[in-house]
Amino acid sequence: MGGRLLKGIFSKGNLLAPFKPDPESTPCPPPQSDLARIPDKAGLPPDGGERPPKFASFKQRLLAFLLDGLILYGFLFLFFIIALYLIMFFAPKNMDTIIINIYLACQIMTIPTLYYALQESSAYQATFGKRIVGIRVATLDGRQIGFGRALARFLFKIPSALPLLGGFLMQPFSEKKQALHDILAKTLVIDSRS
Repeated sequence: MGGRLLKGIFSKGNLLAPFKPDPESTPCPPPQSDLARIPDKAGLPPDGGERPPKFASFKQRLLAFLLDGLILYGFLFLFFIIALYLIMFFAPKNMDTIIINIYLACQIMTIPTLYYALQESSAYQATFGKRIVGIRVATLDGRQIGFGRALARFLFKIPSALPLLGGFLMQPFSEKKQALHDILAKTLVIDSRS
C-alpha cells in the first residue's frame, strides 16, 4: 500500500511532481550569473575592453611612504631598545661592538628590504602603508609581482635617491606616474580603489 501512495504522489498530474519548464514557452531569458558583471582583479570591465588603470598619485605614494616609515622604524626602535638592554646586561664586554654592528646591518638593510619585498610580492601587492592608502604594486600588465622583482624594485630605490631624490621626484611627470625604481623594475603603482 505504501508503494502505491508514493507512486501516486509523484505521478504526472500531481503538484509535487518534478517541474520541467518548456523552453519555447518561457517568456524570460534564463538568469545570468552575477560573476559576469563583476570586473576581474586587473580591473578590466566585463565586456573584455581595455580600461586603463588609475595610477597612484604623488600624494598617495608619499603618504604610504610616511606610514610605512612610522610602522617600520617604530618597530625597529622598539627592537633597538630591547637589543640595547640585552647588550648592556647580558653580553660580554668585548662583544658589544660586534653585536651593535650586526644589529645596525639588520636595521639598515635586511629588515627594510624584507619588509618591502615580502609584502609587495604577497597577494596584497602592498606594504601596510600602501594598503591603508589604497594603492598596490603591479607588473606593467597589472598582475602581481614576484619576490625577485619586488627585491629589485627595493634595491633600485638607491639610484632613485642618489641624484637629490630625482628618481622619486620624477614620478608626477612621467606618463604612467612611475618613479625611477618603478621604470627599472618594470612595475606600476596602481590606485586599487578605482
